[in-house]
Amino acid sequence: ISYGQSTPDPGLPGPYSVTKEIYDLGDLAFLSSAEFKGSVHYPNGLIGGPFPLIVILHGNHPTSYRIWDSACGFHWPTVSGSKTIDNFDGYNYFAENLASHGFIVISLSCNGTNVMDKMSLRVKLIQEHLDWWQNLNLYGGLPFGSKFVGKIDFSNIGLMGHSRGGEGV
Repeated sequence: ISYGQSTPDPGLPGPYSVTKEIYDLGDLAFLSSAEFKGSVHYPNGLIGGPFPLIVILHGNHPTSYRIWDSACGFHWPTVSGSKTIDNFDGYNYFAENLASHGFIVISLSCNGTNVMDKMSLRVKLIQEHLDWWQNLNLYGGLPFGSKFVGKIDFSNIGLMGHSRGGEGV
């Protein structure tokens, strides 16, 4: 009797090479008080498909840091002399691995909604991104042109969130 693993290790890279892009519609694009920004990892060239979609929402972390002393804070938009912390980029390792297995993975920035600290806004942010990506899948649009038209399988969506992001999911 063999008790060895009979399926491939999902922690190892899959057969697809991966492309990553960041999209950013502005710091005040969502409800005029929060950003509409994220990253997308996908199989290079999007050959084949449509591909399942995975949406990731990060938790409640500081949103900015001061340039002169690296002190972190919760401000949205960031205050003068501060830079935004791209918390959504913390899932790059995970998103890249999933994309190498044939998924389109978007990691949403929710710094602004975290500062407002309303779970309902996190939920709405996820829905707004899903609606936007569905339009990209159907018609294309800025900033991606027609790259994702017909490439996303909206009957196969996964959601993942960490901490407050998990509440939103």
